Amino acid sequence: MAKAVSQMSVAELEKALSAKREKVDALLTERDQILRELDKVEGKIRDLGGNLSGRRAQGRRGPRAKNEKPLWGYVEDILGRSKRGVTIEELEKKVLASGYKTNSNNFRNVIYQCLYHAEQVSHDSSTGRYVLEG
Repeated sequence: MAKAVSQMSVAELEKALSAKREKVDALLTERDQILRELDKVEGKIRDLGGNLSGRRAQGRRGPRAKNEKPLWGYVEDILGRSKRGVTIEELEKKVLASGYKTNSNNFRNVIYQCLYHAEQVSHDSSTGRYVLEG
């Protein structure tokens, strides 16, 4: 039976911590190897024209979406064409309609963050619209 932690010496505690760290490192290495193998298998499935939707383990999102320009470029174009401004909901629809690809589960929040950090955008709280200044 193992000793209670309160009865262990510092050396014994360090030895136990070291053993746990080694186990964690071994498991992380094993996980990385399994993920590499999974990526290879999924690549083969894609090459054969197979569909991977619903097959991925929870928490894996797939490859990052590639776009011609960053989100701010799309937002700036849309706001530049709108004299009276747009709401976040309208902006979300227009950005996606313009061909922007995203894997986000909450794209509206991503757009909000983009607007929040843009110095050249002002928000009219009475109408809820965002307008490009200048």
